[in-house]
Amino acid sequence: MGKRVQVVLWAFITILFWASAFPFTKYVIYSVSATSLAEARMIIGALVLLLVTSKQGLSFPRRKDWILFIGIAIAGNIGYQIVFSLGILSIPAATSSIIMALTPLTVASMAYGIYKERLHTMGWLCIITAFIGVGIVLLWDGMLYIQMGAIWTLLGMLLFAGYTILSRELSMKGYTPLTIATWGMVVASFMGIPWIPSMIEELAHVTMIEGGMIFFLGALSSAVAFITWAYALELAEKTADVTCFMFLSPVIVTGMSWALLGEFPNRGFFIGGALIIISLFLFNKYR
Repeated sequence: MGKRVQVVLWAFITILFWASAFPFTKYVIYSVSATSLAEARMIIGALVLLLVTSKQGLSFPRRKDWILFIGIAIAGNIGYQIVFSLGILSIPAATSSIIMALTPLTVASMAYGIYKERLHTMGWLCIITAFIGVGIVLLWDGMLYIQMGAIWTLLGMLLFAGYTILSRELSMKGYTPLTIATWGMVVASFMGIPWIPSMIEELAHVTMIEGGMIFFLGALSSAVAFITWAYALELAEKTADVTCFMFLSPVIVTGMSWALLGEFPNRGFFIGGALIIISLFLFNKYR
């Protein structure tokens, strides 16, 4: 199998796992609380990653770096999962995915402020048009109909962007993506210990389908996806060869949500979503 084919395969598998998290979370969130679901995902994901890293060797974080690992545990794991689940309670999964698609643009804006990374005029224009697209999606039915779920999802997007910045800090200190993902999830699991009793009680009453989805969310969407994404980035000649696959996520989420949940977005989603995807594509190409 050629290297290019492997990049496409690993990247597509990753996006499929991540996209599945939107409709699957929407499906199970009415049976378990956001905190219980988040803790279940963290425990399952941490166990999977520890199993993988135990065979490859897992370095222990330096004492001075623990504050960064605590930060990514909150921003990209337990905190993110809670607000993500709260958000998807009241907005369609496809809408949630299109808001989360703003993450690369938000990361670039943060990097400009923190690292003074240069951003061309075209990059700033794409950021502006992308957020206009979000405005169209959220305001299509009028100002009075903005769901609280959209606010939670925007907060989740900001948290995940912060996770990306913190992960970059740890990468610059010599930690591998797999090490960062593993310790972030392990620390997050410990943070959620107070929720374990209620989690066990709630999981005891879920259906077999819901239980399978929760396991999928923890093992594949939260753990294995980090590994496949790392493989894709390692094999790719350019980062853009991998990140371009993120444009597929809202499309996959829309299809899965229609099939699994019976959700079909309104016209505002397609107009605003198209503007966001075009902005992301141009940003990725010309920034």
